Amino acid sequence: MSSSQIRSTSCRVEMVTPENIRLVFDSTQADSDLLAVQTHNDMAEVCGSFQLTFAPRRIHGRTYDQLIPLRTLVTIRMEGPLRQGTEEQGVVMVGLTEDHGISEDYTRGQPQRLVTISGRSMAGVFLDMQLRHYPGLENTVQGTLTVG
Repeated sequence: MSSSQIRSTSCRVEMVTPENIRLVFDSTQADSDLLAVQTHNDMAEVCGSFQLTFAPRRIHGRTYDQLIPLRTLVTIRMEGPLRQGTEEQGVVMVGLTEDHGISEDYTRGQPQRLVTISGRSMAGVFLDMQLRHYPGLENTVQGTLTVG
């Protein structure tokens, strides 16, 4: 198999905002505003990443990049060829949103707008944590331990 694969599957994205508001998007819904889901998980990278693409629909005057706050918990489930015919969907990635924005394309004469929300897997949270000070390491003595 190649290192980069593109496939179409049924997808379910669940979000829980910091205010504990739950949002669910399902690719099987004909009127879903979620247009595309991309995940990238490579052993050469320190953590996986994802990008969600939404239609620029306004809900109460706000687009999805304004409605979904940073650090929203995202669970991405996909049904792939190995699971076809089953109702179960495997969790592909769990992560937090980090970057929100609107992209515009003017090549077709009138603007084509898309809302993109990007994030990293939970491994990114562990990557961001750093050990600053640990009192147990103060006043340590360096030396050699000989056993035997």
